[in-house]
Amino acid sequence: PELLQLLEDYRKNMHIVKNILAPVIQKLKRGELPTSAGMSFLQMKFHIFLLYCMHIVFYMLLKVEGKAVKDHPVIQRLVELRVYIQKIVPLEKKLKYNIERLLASCSLKDTGLGEGAEADEAVMKPRLDKLIPVKQVAQMDEGEA
Repeated sequence: PELLQLLEDYRKNMHIVKNILAPVIQKLKRGELPTSAGMSFLQMKFHIFLLYCMHIVFYMLLKVEGKAVKDHPVIQRLVELRVYIQKIVPLEKKLKYNIERLLASCSLKDTGLGEGAEADEAVMKPRLDKLIPVKQVAQMDEGEA
C-alpha cells in the first residue's frame, strides 16, 4: 500500500511538473513572460515538485533492490519536501488569480490574438456572458416581453 501511494503521488506530481510548470518555466527562460515575482514562486514550485519526484524514485529503487529504508535519509527528505508542498498550497491560493492572468496573457500572445494593452484588456475584462448561460438570458428576455 505504501508503494502504491508513493507511485500515485509520483504520477500526480510529474503530471504537474511536465504539463503545467515546465512549459511556463520554458517561456520564462526564453524571456516571453513579463514578470519576476510570480515566476519566482512558479520556479520554486517546479523545483520542489521535481525534487519530491526524484526522491520518490530513489526510495522505490531502494525498495526494489531490497535495501533497508527505515533509517535512510531519503525518508526524512521525502517528509521535508511533502511539508514544503503542503506549505505552498496557501501561497498558491493567494497568487492563483495573478498566475492565471499571466498564463492567459501568454496564451493570447501565443495565438496571436492580442499584443500589449489589447491583450491585457482582453484578459482583464470581466466576461459577463461567461457568468450567465445564454439560455437563461433568453428566458429572462422572454419573461420581460
